[in-house]
Amino acid sequence: MNYFKDILAVSLSKEIETFTKNELLELIEVPDPKMGDLAFPCFKLAKVFRKAPHMISKELVEKLNFNDEFSSVKAVGPYINVFINNSALLKYFKQEFTDNKILKPLPRLNKNIPIDYSSPNIAKPIAFHHIRSTVIGNAISNLFEFIGYDLKRINYLGDWGTQFGKLSVAFKKWGSEKELDEKGIKHLLEIYVKYHEESKNDKTLDAEARKLFKLTEDGDEEALALWKRFRDISIKEFNRIYDILGVKFTHIEGESRYAPVLNETIELIKSKVHTEISQGALIIPLEEENMPPVLLKKMDGATLYATRDIAAAIDRYERFNFARSLYAVGSQQKLYFQQLKVVLKKMGYDWADKIKHIDFGMVKGMSTRKGNLVFLEDVLNEAIALSKEKILEKGRVPESEIDEVARKVGVGAIIFGDLKSSRINDFEFNWEDLLNFSGYSGPYVQYSYTRVKSIMRKSDIKDYTNADLSLLKEDIEIELVKELLKFPEIIQKAAENDELYFLAKYSYSISKLMANFHRFVHVLKAEPELQKARLFLLSKVADTIQTTLSILGIETVENM
Repeated sequence: MNYFKDILAVSLSKEIETFTKNELLELIEVPDPKMGDLAFPCFKLAKVFRKAPHMISKELVEKLNFNDEFSSVKAVGPYINVFINNSALLKYFKQEFTDNKILKPLPRLNKNIPIDYSSPNIAKPIAFHHIRSTVIGNAISNLFEFIGYDLKRINYLGDWGTQFGKLSVAFKKWGSEKELDEKGIKHLLEIYVKYHEESKNDKTLDAEARKLFKLTEDGDEEALALWKRFRDISIKEFNRIYDILGVKFTHIEGESRYAPVLNETIELIKSKVHTEISQGALIIPLEEENMPPVLLKKMDGATLYATRDIAAAIDRYERFNFARSLYAVGSQQKLYFQQLKVVLKKMGYDWADKIKHIDFGMVKGMSTRKGNLVFLEDVLNEAIALSKEKILEKGRVPESEIDEVARKVGVGAIIFGDLKSSRINDFEFNWEDLLNFSGYSGPYVQYSYTRVKSIMRKSDIKDYTNADLSLLKEDIEIELVKELLKFPEIIQKAAENDELYFLAKYSYSISKLMANFHRFVHVLKAEPELQKARLFLLSKVADTIQTTLSILGIETVENM
């Protein structure tokens, strides 16, 4: 609808010289559909014209000049309400959706955005709470890629630290080569848990673990080989889960990347900002910023997350010269990222302002088994199994396709459930809501797409390119056209706010309109020319839903 907003803004700018066209464009609203398609409030003009807003709106309406774009322009109190002419609307719709140019990714900007997301710890299965960082980071990446940025998708693994000394000790004492080959990461978790049980009574284990990790840090070949083996097994396992989710990365890196430069990084920090020794630890005091200090090195000389993250931020700027640098990490780390930016600014790096913490709430409502972690794979498998049950009940999917459809529906349900509300909110996990085929859910939107594709397949008409869209006269048809034309605005809102629920809500809005369309409009029984026009419209509904869901990281299905 930006096209029609622009026409209104241009016309207004000819009568209101004190405001630029872009300033007027910002003021234009989308009112209740009963009031109009667009509305311009005159409150901010009161000081300029020295008149009451309702008088200004009335005078402006008498002066405004349009061709055939608007069927009605009325002064309603302090507002100018505008209705778009249907013939102009349909003409513009066909122009924008011929070859789907409105749905195509925007031209490349040649600007880089590194984004840090998922980031599990190696040597243990991905826990379900990692779902948020994983799907939010993936969808944000898709969104910014769509608008022209080059995304550097970084899975920044937790792969360094004394816990790997503990794991090395555990494997030497209780590990099994046979079980490691058969069970992989699950065996590593078993022996890691055993280590913690045994270390309660055997205090020598922690000293041994520190010694082993020190060997790893010092580059001991045997210690490094064991660590690398744990890492490789973990990455292989993680990639299997990411394949189920449809999540991709361009860079798989970890804290270990920065291990060789940590002493150098600390010296760099000390040369640029004030540091202190506090209770034996090296810190950056941030009292002036009303923040706690940043810890760089513990009493025993071990470095901490902040040291590695400062090294990583500098490295990412040097490698990518980023336009923005994003971190999809939970809201609990909000203060930490504020501290990180302050330290980088103190070091003289103006690009620190380009760092953005894409924070999000917690997962709520996911029950644990006997207090243990819930693994992401278990939840995905359960979602797929429950989806399969529902699909089998409906009996519409060929047997050869059931497993693949169930995967797409089950995984899509989890992703949509996470992204359908503001990321700042907690993800309220509820199986009934996630897999509700008639509510605000992924399966509902996927099913809407499937119904549209089913109608298109059943029609004998396969070419709608020359359809006469002036035949679309039903209110629901016009509503659908207007909704589809909102796609660029939705993309813009989502990108400006780093919020994916705009896209989820949009796909649901189209699906709800389609439910009304199916109720009141016949396609296959319509005469050929009208059928062709309606098929053109439906094909664009399908394409818009598919494009919107794909940005969210959700696949569509042809049968359901």
